[in-house]
Amino acid sequence: MIRRYYVDIIILILFIFSISSAYNVYSSSSEVKVSLTPDRYAVKPRDEFGVNVYVDPDGYGVSGGEVRLKYNPTVFKILRTIPGNLFGGNSIEGVCTVNESIGILRCSLARIGETSAPTSPGVFIRILFLVLGGSKEEAYHINLTFVGLADEKFNDIPRNQITIINTSIVVDNGPSISILNPMSNEYLSGNITVNLNVTGYGISRVEYYVDKQLANTVYTPPYSYIWNTKRYSDGLHMITVVAYDKYNISNQYSIEVYLDNTPPKIVNLTHYPTQPLENQGITIKLVASDLGSGMKNATLHYRIDEKEWIDVPMLFENGVWNADIPGERGGSIVEYYVTLYDVAGNGVDSPLHKFIVEISPSFEVTYFTITPGEIGIGKPVNITINVVNNGEVTGVYKIVVKVNGTIEAEKNIILSGGEEKTLVFKVAGDKPGVYQVEINGLTRIFKVKKPTETWIYIIAVIIAIAISSSAIILKRK
Repeated sequence: MIRRYYVDIIILILFIFSISSAYNVYSSSSEVKVSLTPDRYAVKPRDEFGVNVYVDPDGYGVSGGEVRLKYNPTVFKILRTIPGNLFGGNSIEGVCTVNESIGILRCSLARIGETSAPTSPGVFIRILFLVLGGSKEEAYHINLTFVGLADEKFNDIPRNQITIINTSIVVDNGPSISILNPMSNEYLSGNITVNLNVTGYGISRVEYYVDKQLANTVYTPPYSYIWNTKRYSDGLHMITVVAYDKYNISNQYSIEVYLDNTPPKIVNLTHYPTQPLENQGITIKLVASDLGSGMKNATLHYRIDEKEWIDVPMLFENGVWNADIPGERGGSIVEYYVTLYDVAGNGVDSPLHKFIVEISPSFEVTYFTITPGEIGIGKPVNITINVVNNGEVTGVYKIVVKVNGTIEAEKNIILSGGEEKTLVFKVAGDKPGVYQVEINGLTRIFKVKKPTETWIYIIAVIIAIAISSSAIILKRK
């Protein structure tokens, strides 16, 4: 009952005071300052913040008072009010009402007990606000529309001696920030430029974090950062960028990336055939591995006789990278190496390989004769040939012996570079005539004689005997 009695008296006093203050004008200079002091001047939607009605009595003793406050109800909502320390913690709340439809707060407070001048500066009342979701980014005013204060004798303090300082609250969603480069889950190596898209109320700074550890702070546009990934281990890492605007409101953006600063490994590099011959195509084969980002491409570099280098992209098939070098003339010096890159951009060159194209086997028949040149029916002749390998490498030479177009003999001989061999073949004619022998395009002939008739032979013998006998008789005479 006693407390209610005091409350009613205070309300009555403040009501009379407010009426009298409204109709009295004083000419003295302002002394008492009443200001709104928010704990934050920029907030995000769904943030909570507080606004203090701060009173500096400037020598007055303050025993009670009333304030009225106007705000935008579509943006802010009052959660609660808390009496301040202006009355030393011994205050009672007289009237405190909120009209949420038009955004009006009315609060009156009075001190319990005696008031003496001067009253120390302090908070009359603290108001807790909620920023409604979906609020438009803008500066919104919160204004004191009425301030009435009673001095230590419960007399009104003249209105013209009260200076009101209002405030504005900026609803700020914070900077809009995203990472343009690199992309999420990308493989990276070396120095990487991290590029951002940042907009907002005057960006003050951007902080870069790697795995939640501050790596760098950038204060000027375009707020890019050159990130030396070699300072970090290979594998998964998180990049977080935090942008602050001029109100110190921040937003952040994070991505995960993979670091791979280990180049690919060459397992095997060779060429086929291992000893190429002139005009013989050469295939380069490469086996490589990469345990990080994986192989991206391989390029063959080759040159002939120290001329210009030629680059050939290698094709990947069945676990092997392949590329071809066209056949070259014998004696050509071929040099080659390969360059490999993985997905993260790490590259490696193989050692230089070198070989000389060998001259192919070059066979020549240097001697071809038939003895005897004339034979009887059924008698054999000796066909003698000499073959030389004028090349540098071992080869096989096939000899085909044809007599009058019919193959009579075949033989393969193996000759190393510079080696020669002599071979003999025997053939015979089964009837009189001229026989043509062809060996790998070279030809020779031999003859088979007709047989002599027997009666002609007998007559010839008789004649020979007769001639011999006649000669003997004549000699005796």
